[in-house]
Amino acid sequence: RDLERKDREAAIVAQQNKQIKKPKGATPVILKPKIESPIETLDRLRSALFQGKRNEMPKSTIIEANRARFYISTPMTWHAAQQFCERHGGHLTVCQESADLKKFARKIKDDAFVWLGAGTAGNNEWRWIDGTPWKQDIRKTSKAAYVSVNETGILRPLSAQTTLPFYIEWMMDGSTPGNLIAQLQRCSDSIKSGTPEYPAGTTSYDNRYYLCVDRASDWQTARDFAATAGGVLGVPSNADENSWITIFLEDKLNRNEACWIGGFHPANSSWKWSTGEPWQFANWRAGAPDENTEKQLACAMTSSGKWDDYTSNATLRSFLIEWSKDGQGLETVKIDKLIEDNPIATVRAKCAALLIGIQKRYEKDFHNNIKGYEQELAIFQRNLVVSEQKKIQPLILKMKSLYNNGRIPKSNNIRGLPKELDKIFDSRLQRQTRIQSKYSNDIESIRRPYRANLARLSKELKSKGLASRVKYVEKELYDTDKETENFMNHILEN
Repeated sequence: RDLERKDREAAIVAQQNKQIKKPKGATPVILKPKIESPIETLDRLRSALFQGKRNEMPKSTIIEANRARFYISTPMTWHAAQQFCERHGGHLTVCQESADLKKFARKIKDDAFVWLGAGTAGNNEWRWIDGTPWKQDIRKTSKAAYVSVNETGILRPLSAQTTLPFYIEWMMDGSTPGNLIAQLQRCSDSIKSGTPEYPAGTTSYDNRYYLCVDRASDWQTARDFAATAGGVLGVPSNADENSWITIFLEDKLNRNEACWIGGFHPANSSWKWSTGEPWQFANWRAGAPDENTEKQLACAMTSSGKWDDYTSNATLRSFLIEWSKDGQGLETVKIDKLIEDNPIATVRAKCAALLIGIQKRYEKDFHNNIKGYEQELAIFQRNLVVSEQKKIQPLILKMKSLYNNGRIPKSNNIRGLPKELDKIFDSRLQRQTRIQSKYSNDIESIRRPYRANLARLSKELKSKGLASRVKYVEKELYDTDKETENFMNHILEN
């Protein structure tokens, strides 16, 4: 009976197998290959894109004329987004022209803001990361260093720690004009030409310019980066500078993070600034610096404004670049052409280049002040009823006719001027006075070291027995012992 039972069970199993057996000639199941997503394609092409190859691009890349753009939906901080772009051979999107900006904005989804490749450049200026001029209108806020845009084309400045999606932009010729090295090199070249153009994200304080670079490095590498840009690692040489830099770094560093500054401690020596400035101020955290004098140490500034010390080969996430006052460039002019007929040519050429840069910058400030003045007058007039607008028109035209070489006069002497117009006039005149004061101070910061160089040159010529050429220097010393603007005219006219 047991054998019969087993036979019956075997027969049932055989019948079941027969029923599910596929007939001969059945079409085999073909597994479809996995479709590569655009992000996966981007990852696969990263090396080629980094090398400037543009023959294959991820699906959904928007290619127009000489550039291509690809959307990254993952929100990142501005620096993280820019570094992501650079690792893939591109940079954040640049839209110099308004038409291009509007066209680009229409592609943005869900009314979201996305990062653009632009930021502050010090002295109330903005700059695109590829070096093209900034032509857009934008509202400046206290801690907003970088630019975003939404689908309606509204530009919004935001802090560096904000996280947003973004577009990678590639130049189809393989170049990367917006990467960090290119920005720093352009900055260095512009400083040498006497018309500094600082990278996006730069801010200014007391005629000094600062940029916090989010790029992991040891101290020496950070110092080399700063030198590439024509600057130095930051030197908070007094309490005021330290306080201001602390505020600047608030939204650049996470809590308890630190960035490299210019202090260092050679083995078995003492603390120094890499610029050679005297070490007269420090703001160490409790317990710092360590007393390990057998290794070279370097100084970093924390988000709280306190300083900490690290071995100089340690890696920190960021570093602070500083560009100092224009006039300091004169202090390092080498007097190496003493045999020329005109021995002051070298130092004067350097001086003239610096003065031209200052002149251009402040003329822009004066122009913007006049522009703001006229806008305020126009707004006041528009807010009046039509009959009053007509009455006030001659007074406004009279106010505009009093400009003197692009400047608001020191007094208007217009009878019957409404208090509101008087208030606008006084406000803009005060602003102009402040601009003029800073302008004069900057010229003076050139004049002093210029004359110091002349005095040094005169002494050098006398020591070499070149008395016949000393007269050129002595005359220049006499001619430059003048007021600041006369000094500028003297240098630029000769």
